Amino acid sequence: MQFPHRYSRKQDIEISGLLTAIMSFGNRRQILKKADELHMRMGDSPYLYVMSRRWEQDFPATECNSFYRMLSHADFYTYFARLHDAYSRFESLEDALLNYSGTPMERLCAFWKYPPKALRRN
Repeated sequence: MQFPHRYSRKQDIEISGLLTAIMSFGNRRQILKKADELHMRMGDSPYLYVMSRRWEQDFPATECNSFYRMLSHADFYTYFARLHDAYSRFESLEDALLNYSGTPMERLCAFWKYPPKALRRN
């Protein structure tokens, strides 16, 4: 994956790798084109982009138009919101995922569905 290799900070690599993986289906040229567009929006640091909340303007929660294939702008709003929540409470996505049980894939799937224990409201 060429996109995460653009960065050296752990958080930038995590965000880049995860979002690129989510988009990695379909025609290779289209994947690269849209992943490049996403990374251009995020700029020099996906982590700073997430924490600045600029994604709220770039990917409005109400915009159901496609960003890439069946993934809408609203879908990316949701992805960025979950990442913002995680990075607001944990040093890394890796640390956030430690709050879940199961295999790494089960942890990642649970991350998208449920807030980590530290985020849950009782």
